[in-house]
Amino acid sequence: MRICFLAFVLAIAAKAAVIEGAPASGPARIALPALEAALAKANPPLRAVRLELASGAAESFSIRQAGDRVTVAGADPTGLAYGIHEVAAQIAATGKPSDTAQSPAVEIRSVALFLYNRDLERQWFYSEDYWRRYFDLLARARFNRITLVFGHQTSYFAPLFPFLVEVPGYEKVRVPSLTREDRRRNLAMLRTITELADEHGIRFVLGIWQQHAYLYGKNLVDNLPYEDLFDYCPKALAMVLKSVPKISGVQFRMNSESGIEEDDQNRFYTGMSKAILSVGRPVAIDYRAKGLRPETIASAVLLGIRPTVSNKYWREHMGLPYQSTRIDASDKARSYRRYGYWDTLYQDRPYDVLHRMWTLGSHKILLWGNLD
Repeated sequence: MRICFLAFVLAIAAKAAVIEGAPASGPARIALPALEAALAKANPPLRAVRLELASGAAESFSIRQAGDRVTVAGADPTGLAYGIHEVAAQIAATGKPSDTAQSPAVEIRSVALFLYNRDLERQWFYSEDYWRRYFDLLARARFNRITLVFGHQTSYFAPLFPFLVEVPGYEKVRVPSLTREDRRRNLAMLRTITELADEHGIRFVLGIWQQHAYLYGKNLVDNLPYEDLFDYCPKALAMVLKSVPKISGVQFRMNSESGIEEDDQNRFYTGMSKAILSVGRPVAIDYRAKGLRPETIASAVLLGIRPTVSNKYWREHMGLPYQSTRIDASDKARSYRRYGYWDTLYQDRPYDVLHRMWTLGSHKILLWGNLD
C-alpha cells in the first residue's frame, strides 16, 4: 500500500504546533480535526506531533513523548487514526499526552443499525452529514464494522433489491410507491454510506433479512412470486455488489422469517453465494444462526467460502455474560438453532462464529464492567 503524506502547520495563538506526516486521505486524515482542536489545550504547548506508520498488529498504535515532541505510530491507517483520537483525548483530559501502546483485544467490534420506516427515517438516512457524524462517533469509539440491516420485521426495503435496481428480465418487478428516480437515489445513497464508512476505517456489511415480504406489513413489491426469488435475488445481489464496491460483506437471515422456507434454504443461499463469488472481489458471507441448517454451511464450504455464523449471544435479553448449557434438538424441522451459540462451536469448524448482543434498543452493554 502506498500512502501519500503531507505536512502542514497548525497555528495556535502565539504558538505553532507542527503536525508532521499528516496523511492526505483515509481514517487518519479524517481524525486530524480532533487533534487540531486538542492541541490548543496542550499544557505545556507541544512543538510538533509526528504521525507515522510502523509494524505491529492490525489497528494497533503507540504514543511516545520526548520533550515537546510527540510521535503517534499506527500499524495501519486505522490504527493511526485510533492513535490520533487517543492523543487528542489525552490532551483534552489532562493537557498533555502520555506514552501509550494499545492493540485490539477483540478483532471485530461491530454495531448493527436497522431501517423500518421511510417517512420516519428519510431525514437522516439521506443525510451525508448524519453519516459523517455517525461514523466519526463509531471511529472514535473504535468500532470497525457496521451492519446496516434491511427487512427486519418490516415490508420497507423488503425485499431490498426492487428498491435499488431493475433486473434485466424482471422489469415487471416494481415498487408502486417508488419512482425510478427514488430507486436511483437509494442506490446512490447506499454507495455514499459505504464510501463514508470505508473512509473512517469501518467495514460495511449489507444486512438482507427478508427476501420476500409476507409476514410484516403490506407487501410493497409487485410481480415477484416466490419461485422467481431463486433466480431474481442472486442476479439482483450481483448487480448491487458491483454497483457498490465498498460493501465488504453480506449478512443473511436464515430462518423462515426471511421469506425463504427452511426446506428451500440450501437451494436459495447456494445461489446467493454463487452470485457473491461472481463479483470478483472478496465479500464476506454472514449467516444468522437462527434456523441455519448444516447443509447450507456445507454447500458454502464446497464453493470455497468460509462463512461467519452470527448468533444472539444472550438470547433476546440483556444480562450478565452467560451461555445456555442445554439444547433441545427435538424439533423435527431441524430449526432448533435459535438463541445463543447452540451447537455451532465445533472444534475444527469450517466457519467462524461471531457473538452478537441482541440489545433490543439498549446500547449500554459496556456497563457490565469497568472501562477496561
